[in-house]
Amino acid sequence: MADVTDVITMLPANCYVAIRVKDNKLVGTRDIKDDEFILTFKALIEIQKMAGYTVVSPEGITL
Repeated sequence: MADVTDVITMLPANCYVAIRVKDNKLVGTRDIKDDEFILTFKALIEIQKMAGYTVVSPEGITL
């Protein structure tokens, strides 16, 4: 695929993009829509707790 610098210059002025790099080469991109979020699993658990939910693993352990 293209060089990272080439891809960056082709992006719109205002956008969110997830970029995948493997062995210093760009291997994929994905536009992130306005109604989408990227977060870690840990952050997802924290957001659920902040919203008042109790998060329990399949093993019954409260996270």
